[in-house]
Amino acid sequence: MTTLCRERLTADNSEIGWLWPTCAECNGEAHRIVRDLPASSTGWSA
Repeated sequence: MTTLCRERLTADNSEIGWLWPTCAECNGEAHRIVRDLPASSTGWSA
């Protein structure tokens, strides 16, 4: 798979596969994307 900063990682569909290292750029962009989603898309409300 390709990360938000275009780094290539091998997909891991194990129980802990979602725990890959995240660079600061990707982490910030992921948080921005989630903030910009309508609350109904995430199931979360402030």
